[in-house]
Amino acid sequence: MSATLALLAVTIVICVTLLLYRVIGRWQPTQRHALSAPADPAAVLAERFARGEIDEAEYAHRLSVIRLGPPLDPGRPASLSPADVGLSTAGRAR
Repeated sequence: MSATLALLAVTIVICVTLLLYRVIGRWQPTQRHALSAPADPAAVLAERFARGEIDEAEYAHRLSVIRLGPPLDPGRPASLSPADVGLSTAGRAR
């Protein structure tokens, strides 16, 4: 009986510890995000390009959609080229 009671006490302590860890872990990021201002879409896109998540062509296309809106003809690309948004293609291998 004593061993069962000790096992139950250890289980309760572990469950309470895990519950507190999850509650505190979820609370802090949510609190931090609630205080931050919404990001500018062009700035988020520039950060993704700087991190290498998207390539130059995709950056130029998405930036043109942000600035000009989506193209009227879905089959036609946006009208801005990488040079139009300030990207130099000189010296890069294709």
